[in-house]
Amino acid sequence: ATFAVLVVYLVGRSRLARPWRLGIQGLALLTMMAVGLARILLGAHWPADVVTGFALGSAVAAGAAWWHLTHPSPALVHDGAGPGLAGERRSGSRIGGVFRDPPK
Repeated sequence: ATFAVLVVYLVGRSRLARPWRLGIQGLALLTMMAVGLARILLGAHWPADVVTGFALGSAVAAGAAWWHLTHPSPALVHDGAGPGLAGERRSGSRIGGVFRDPPK
């Protein structure tokens, strides 16, 4: 359940076209439900175990999504002060596909 809910969250925040987002989210939820039903039908778990697992997994994923939204990562920017390859000083650094000049 945690994986499915995190997939729904992450795909919902992506730049995919709406039909793709809905399809991937629906597939994740359908897979989650199918696995839970299979566990019950195979006698591996009681229905209450599966429902509790769904609830706990969803709560954990919701907590992770909340944390992601309320505690953004600081941007990692190279200040150019460190050494380059093999101890050589580089004239700039490439961070996230963007070349940045060292501070003067």
